[in-house]
Amino acid sequence: MLAIKTSATFAPPSRLRQPADFRLLRTWLGRHAHLLHVTECLLCHEGTNGGAVCGKCLQGLGRARVLPAGRCERCYLRLSSGDAHCSFCDDRNVYFDRHISLYQLTPAWREILHHWKFHNGRRLYGLFRPALRRILSELKNTRIDSVCYIDSGLLSRRNRRYQPCLDPARYLASLAGIPARAGLRKMKSTRQSEEIFNRRFFAVHDKIAPNGSSGGAVQILLEDLWTTGATANEAARVLKKNGVRKVIVLSLLLREETF
Repeated sequence: MLAIKTSATFAPPSRLRQPADFRLLRTWLGRHAHLLHVTECLLCHEGTNGGAVCGKCLQGLGRARVLPAGRCERCYLRLSSGDAHCSFCDDRNVYFDRHISLYQLTPAWREILHHWKFHNGRRLYGLFRPALRRILSELKNTRIDSVCYIDSGLLSRRNRRYQPCLDPARYLASLAGIPARAGLRKMKSTRQSEEIFNRRFFAVHDKIAPNGSSGGAVQILLEDLWTTGATANEAARVLKKNGVRKVIVLSLLLREETF
């Protein structure tokens, strides 16, 4: 049997009760695998070759790629069958110029997102790197001055010591040879997810502020998750109010009604 040395800070649960004991231990192992050198897939819990996700699950994540067919050219949301009009764009003032999303928020991607944002899985952003390279290749003829992301705010920093969007923003910017910056900051004391879904456009108004200089005329606004589009639209409004001419929203994950 393999003996694992642990410190008091990261000691595994000492009192395990059936039937929850194995679930409790699995949760602990998942959170501290980086300390124990455990190479277990976050999704299927089978062994991996050292990565966070096994090859089979990685292929499943790739199949969730968002394809442009049947989507609005501006907001990237699905159009109703046979309908050339987009309800998102027709029902409100849209301040961004284009939205692109990498993957659908499937149950597997939801699990990755949860570990990435709430269980100190900072390195999981690497799962987006191939898609980020692809998107940058598609935008090679588009002028881009900087990659912008929204500072998470004090509430989020109490729960984690890193900005989830910082790493993918820096990676994308390094490929393009442009700066990445926290060009915006949240001014809200409560989480946006606590708001009623259809009220988010009202709730987020004037809750995002500029954070420093504009950063150039054409910017990519990087978001981890698109739900209603309220945050991205308000962020684009603030950027344009402060001198940015064109805003391309890039969301890593897209939540639609089917999920």
